[in-house]
Amino acid sequence: MGALYCLSNFCTLSTTSTRTKRRSMQTVEIKVKMDCDGCERKVKNAVKN
Repeated sequence: MGALYCLSNFCTLSTTSTRTKRRSMQTVEIKVKMDCDGCERKVKNAVKN
C-alpha cells in the first residue's frame, strides 16, 4: 500500500499549505488492480480517509 500511502500524504500536505486562494474541487479517476474484496476495502478506506 505504499503508493496509496504516498498519495494520501500528498493530498494531506497540499490541503494544509497556506494559500490565500482556494482551488476548486477536481474530479479524478484512479485505476487500481484489485484481486479480492479485502483489497477493494483497503483502497476505498485509503481514498475515503
